[in-house]
Amino acid sequence: MIQLSLAYRPPFDWDSLLDYYRRHLLPGVETIEGDRYSRVFRLAETGATGFFRIRPQGNKPELLLEMTISDTRQLLRAVQRVRHMFDLDSDPVLIANAFAHSKFLRALQGKYPGARLARGFDPFETSIATILGQVISVRQTSRLMRQVVALYGEEIQHPVSNERIRIFPTPRTLAGSDLRALNITAQKRATVREFSSQVANGTIQLERAQTQEDFKEAVRAVKGIGAWSAEYMALRALGDTDAFPATDLILHRVLKANPEIDPEAVRPWRAYLATCLWNEYAHTPNSERKKRHALLQAHELSGGPTQAGRKRIQSCGSSLAKRQTDSHQTGRHA
Repeated sequence: MIQLSLAYRPPFDWDSLLDYYRRHLLPGVETIEGDRYSRVFRLAETGATGFFRIRPQGNKPELLLEMTISDTRQLLRAVQRVRHMFDLDSDPVLIANAFAHSKFLRALQGKYPGARLARGFDPFETSIATILGQVISVRQTSRLMRQVVALYGEEIQHPVSNERIRIFPTPRTLAGSDLRALNITAQKRATVREFSSQVANGTIQLERAQTQEDFKEAVRAVKGIGAWSAEYMALRALGDTDAFPATDLILHRVLKANPEIDPEAVRPWRAYLATCLWNEYAHTPNSERKKRHALLQAHELSGGPTQAGRKRIQSCGSSLAKRQTDSHQTGRHA
């Protein structure tokens, strides 16, 4: 295999990145062993297939990448995908400066120095995971993604082991499938098919070189994709550093409890704010999460609204929780 050293600007929070990919692992396609991540891939633009594994390289500010690819002319393209996936071109100093205006954010950034945006290698795969993961748990989403690969994925020969495996299906394949074998709602099937169709015909572009607002407007035009999904796709699939899913349950709670946090003040790095807040949630014990949520609810209700007002607040909270609890909003980020 070809070996390359991929440099980055320290500090670099590899452990948090690996924790994210471990929670969102797609078995058969991705593997994590110790501090090493590996996956089989196909480049949609060219059809080239390959395999790579990557890990830290001692105390050096670089990652060791080992890769094999069916068409070596596409090596640079594949390496650029890997750099983007692990956010290796980020500048932690710029992020720290953006957080410096707030005592809370300085402390948060100090807890997670070198935080990076965990992005998907395959933007289409990541986008479909976002759609499937609406209003269900991370575990359920992973199970559905495994089913998608098993039922609709293309069979190829593993570039290293030579065994027959399946990789994630193409947009055209999902657009032309009825998806009835998946235990999802009829609306979600329609959303997956419509999104896949628009990617296949070029109406929705998954390239980074586009205006993010145009991308989010295009995906929101698909029935079943709202503001949260559009922002999350922009962050995880395209790598938008300023994407911020403000309706996310975790982010919503934190901003309510800490009104001094102004996401607008950290533009164009709001995605790093979201990442640090999700990391904080992931490292908070369940008992402490419940305690904080109870305090927040008490704070929201202590303003003295009428009984009818309290019912409206509780109803809104219940509705929000119904849409978001145990979904990407509460699980996949954490």
